[in-house]
Amino acid sequence: MMRKRTDTPVRERHLQLVHSRPANAADLESAVSASLHRAGDIDATYIFVSAQDSDITLAGWVPLCGQIDRAADVAWGVRGVRHVLNELSSSL
Repeated sequence: MMRKRTDTPVRERHLQLVHSRPANAADLESAVSASLHRAGDIDATYIFVSAQDSDITLAGWVPLCGQIDRAADVAWGVRGVRHVLNELSSSL
């Protein structure tokens, strides 16, 4: 059987395959946490991320009220996230 030749480079095909897979909970936790730490307008030091299937829970503390909603927005921006429960607080 002859394989069909494609013009798409191997690396790009691999990335398409990886991005099309459903993310598992550990992958989502890591991706959300990394995104929060990369966001320049959020202090993610005390944000704890947990996932159950595609549902994310954000828990912990942020220094400013505006960072609470911003953290949820960042979490929603991660591919594979289906729901975000935001339990962050700006008070100790």
